[in-house]
Amino acid sequence: MDHHGTGRSTFLDCFAAQATTTVSRDGNSIKPAEGPACDQARENATGVVTFISKFANGANTIVNDVGYGTVLVKRIMYLNPLEVTGYV
Repeated sequence: MDHHGTGRSTFLDCFAAQATTTVSRDGNSIKPAEGPACDQARENATGVVTFISKFANGANTIVNDVGYGTVLVKRIMYLNPLEVTGYV
């Protein structure tokens, strides 16, 4: 998995806040009220959980994290998928 904005991934952006567009009243700042709509880590975790659920075929799954993965795995832990039996 690439960090956002490197390799083949896209830059981190929040369309709900329009923080990287010229129409944002607050420039490149994201207001606290816009935060939940901009939680890309939660969105990414949901995608990983969906992938695990589809392709684990009932097998136990252990999730490992490094760097940015720590944030991602923390969000996966909050989602508490039944297929994940451990975290490293």
